[in-house]
Amino acid sequence: MQSLEHGYHVLVEYPPAMSSLEWQQLVQLAEAKRLILHVEWMALYSAGQKILKGKLERASSPVRCATLHLRSGWTPTAFDRAFDEIGSPVFAGISRLVRIFDLFGPFTVVSSSLELDAATNTAGDKQCTGFTLKTKLVTLSGGISIEWIEERKVGTKRNTLFEASCENGERIYEEPTHAGWQPWSLFAYDLCLFAHEIAEEPEAVRTLARNHALTAMAIKAAEDIHSLIAPQYSSFYSSR
Repeated sequence: MQSLEHGYHVLVEYPPAMSSLEWQQLVQLAEAKRLILHVEWMALYSAGQKILKGKLERASSPVRCATLHLRSGWTPTAFDRAFDEIGSPVFAGISRLVRIFDLFGPFTVVSSSLELDAATNTAGDKQCTGFTLKTKLVTLSGGISIEWIEERKVGTKRNTLFEASCENGERIYEEPTHAGWQPWSLFAYDLCLFAHEIAEEPEAVRTLARNHALTAMAIKAAEDIHSLIAPQYSSFYSSR
């Protein structure tokens, strides 16, 4: 907010805001000052995402359901910050919501649940050492059922699994080699997009509009998920 107020173009890591209202205020400020506000959704530009989109577009029949499951490490202090400062662990995985939107289009949140892993640290304080967030989504077009699982545990190696099932039984996977393979620097690519947006190149203007639409959708979905799981982690923290 301060950078925009002082007249600077902004490239920001996700999430750029913790509520839809806050995001709308940032966009309105950027537009009023004719500045670029670009969110760094680099996962969308990866080779793995592009290959996966191509597979889905070439599917032999409509997709019926899909699962995106991320396993990754976590630390108790980071988790405490997620609750105490961010307000929900869902924002730690918001880029997965953007990936899903990019693959399948707009969706709504159907249900969500949060399982917490607890442990006692050396000071005798109760801490959360990990969590599993399970969320059900359904696309507005085609009614595709999507399950997003965010599993964070101390010491877990990062791994992303994707699987989609088609009406005729065909299954589409994201190959592990594709998920990690990258022929170019995503940071450099995103910086180039940012520079083209500042130069107001026609294609970059359209890219920025999509960037803002993806961001608005992701934050709104995160808010909806937050409202569903808030009682579960509020109960945990009130008992510490």
